[in-house]
Amino acid sequence: MTDIVGLNVSGEKFPFVLLASENRKPWERPLPEFLDLAVRRNPDKIFVEISERKITYQQFQRRVIEVAALFRSLGVDYGDRACLFLPNCPEFLYCWFGLSTIGAICVPINTAYKRDETAYILNDAEACALVADESLLPVAEEAASLAPSVKHKLLVKNPPSPPLSKGGLRERPLPKDERGTSPLSESQQSPPLRKGDLGGFTPNGWLTFAQAAPQRASF
Repeated sequence: MTDIVGLNVSGEKFPFVLLASENRKPWERPLPEFLDLAVRRNPDKIFVEISERKITYQQFQRRVIEVAALFRSLGVDYGDRACLFLPNCPEFLYCWFGLSTIGAICVPINTAYKRDETAYILNDAEACALVADESLLPVAEEAASLAPSVKHKLLVKNPPSPPLSKGGLRERPLPKDERGTSPLSESQQSPPLRKGDLGGFTPNGWLTFAQAAPQRASF
């Protein structure tokens, strides 16, 4: 048995327990255990490259534990359902694995759905939380208002677009490794996630879940 101790947003420690067993097949393992075994074998190997970000197994696990701690601090518990109204982005993966880490259930919602379809999913799942992308906020806000079970609304904010070049095309920033600095350098990672870093509450009650590079966590 392995205890991974994460930090919740108030700074208190609590364990996420993984029941490691060498006898089980990979597809028989829960997500947190599967990820933990991958981290032990190849902590610095790239796990996913998405949205021009390269994320190693270890970086990913640290961020997952912080996101799990965030959900736990909001009161999301074992067996609870949280809906993800997100496009392909790192935050979808962080939330999926983070919810699994605390025994909660991730319910994805098709980003093409409008108010009524989204509200149906929220009510059918009896979701206690909704995580939505900023671009989907109008639909998410209306749907959440029709779902009384939703107590927590988190918003993933999109990064600003790069400036236009003289030719009218958007300039693509050079990856860090092309500028002479490794994209996996510890010095480039953000500080640990804390409640004050989330951007506060928006006027209509959404807690912003800022898009950021994988952040460091204490174990």
